Amino acid sequence: MFDVLFNLSNENFTVVEVKRTDLPDDAVKSDVFSWFHIDIANNKIDQLSFLSMREEEVQDKTMNIRIFEDAELRFDKMFGRFISNSHEHILMNCAAEALSKSSKELISNFYK
Repeated sequence: MFDVLFNLSNENFTVVEVKRTDLPDDAVKSDVFSWFHIDIANNKIDQLSFLSMREEEVQDKTMNIRIFEDAELRFDKMFGRFISNSHEHILMNCAAEALSKSSKELISNFYK
């Protein structure tokens, strides 16, 4: 149903980008690609409203920047910083395969 593209996590939160694999090839990109904020402690998922993306070079590192309606995510190969509602969370850039089973279930249920 979906592939995990980016998985940024800490002990409390996960920010993840997924690509739906159950849609036709000509589907609208905003339906195919989604970003989610997962509150691990409360087992709660929120879809982030994606606005734009860009890259910046910062001290010889490529910084990926994603802007959402009420949040911003900046990340490189190792770490990320997620800012939402004046709260900042430092996240580790984890392997896609490392996304927890409970987070995968929340995403699957979101699409049902």
